Amino acid sequence: MLSIPDEILDSARVDGAGEWGIFWRIIVPLSQPVIAVMAILFFTASWNDYIWPLVVLTQDQMFTVSLGLPTLVGPYSQEYGAVMAGSFISTVPIVIIFLIMQRRFIEGITQGAVKG
Repeated sequence: MLSIPDEILDSARVDGAGEWGIFWRIIVPLSQPVIAVMAILFFTASWNDYIWPLVVLTQDQMFTVSLGLPTLVGPYSQEYGAVMAGSFISTVPIVIIFLIMQRRFIEGITQGAVKG
């Protein structure tokens, strides 16, 4: 947000926009790629969290997907089909979030690469 030129903000003030109008109509649309990246990273970190649920949860029925997958692999039996299915299911929400925000994410990548 600090990289937005002051001239754009000044021209909005000259046109009669208030501070909230400047924020919602200029700063937020220009910051959408950054917001999308932060949302993807935050969701991925929250979804893949392992230590906090391990400390807090005591019942097996309350385990998250990332805590439940290691319980399928034991010293004497490995249920590879269940582990692979669980791994696939655990990646589906992350892929869905990325697909929803892909357009804004790619805009942020190409925005910095354009010469001008």
